[in-house]
Formats: sequence, structure tokens, C-alpha cells
Amino acid sequence: MIRETVIVLGILVLLQPSDAIRCYECSSLISPSCSDGFSNSSTRSIDCAQQQVYDITPIEYCRKIKYKDGDRWVYLRGCNIKDNLQIKNAQYHFCNTNLCNSADSHRPAAMLVMLLFTSFLFIKLLRL
Repeated sequence: MIRETVIVLGILVLLQPSDAIRCYECSSLISPSCSDGFSNSSTRSIDCAQQQVYDITPIEYCRKIKYKDGDRWVYLRGCNIKDNLQIKNAQYHFCNTNLCNSADSHRPAAMLVMLLFTSFLFIKLLRL
């Protein structure tokens, strides 16, 4: 009975439903930690559903925008619908998982390691 409970709880934890995407929100014009050396420890995350002005198109993407302003690079991070492009000659990066608009990273690899560890843990628990 304990084994079945642990398995069900593990599956529920892995399959948590999410109502809205969460994104980091910052501007390197205000906070230098928002630039390429991004630091999520000093950057707030926001619930994109609360940023929505109209209910017509839900916000489904985080964005990271990089553009040149004179001789410096400017970085903007936050929630955005994918087709809401406003800055010309900028690099746009969109993603659709929670807090995915941090610095370019190896999050898929980290998720794979976490999944493998969780699978290993469940196999160990099944043998109890």
C-alpha cells in the first residue's frame, strides 16, 4: 500500500497542472543583472496571466529581447505573446516553459538528469 501511494504521489508531482506560464521580468537599463550574465537570484518572476490586458489572446510565451542601443546591448525579459514584436533590429527569443527566459542554458539536460534521478528513485521504491 505504501508503495502504491508513493508512486501515485510521484506521478502527481511530475504532472502538476499549470494555469499560466511564469517568466522572469527585467530590463538591463534598470538592472545590470538582467544582461548576458543573467542572475535569477536578483530578478523577480511574474505570473503571465496577471500581466494579460485582454482575454482575447492568452500569454503563452516568455521572451528575451536583445538589441543594440548606441554602443551598448540592452536586454529585456518578460511575458509576451509570440507575435508581439515591437523593436526593430533586435534578437528575439521565445520559449513556453516556466522561467525559461533566463540566460541561454542547458535546462533540457538538467530536466533529463532530474527525470532519470526520479525514475531511479521510483524503481528503488518499487523494490521495497
